[in-house]
Amino acid sequence: MTKDQILKLIEYISGFHPDVPHGAALIMISKAWYGFFAERIPDRFAAKGVACGGDDFAVALTRLQNDFAVDQLKMSDFGITREELPAIYFNWTGFL
Repeated sequence: MTKDQILKLIEYISGFHPDVPHGAALIMISKAWYGFFAERIPDRFAAKGVACGGDDFAVALTRLQNDFAVDQLKMSDFGITREELPAIYFNWTGFL
């Protein structure tokens, strides 16, 4: 995935729900996003974990989100429903 593809995903979320701040959208998808790639390229994520002061990037990301009190953001808080996710995904993968 490229930076542009990530930004497009956020744009599609915001397209369905313009009130979702860009940063909030990034936070809400971050654990799933990084978890997906951590399984596929574990060496790179091990290095990210070390760079964050530990040995597990997912733990470091969770700690960072907890420290800034953004760990409880949910898509449903912004009115995004489970039923909308296929349409968001379809629009995003059309970009890919």
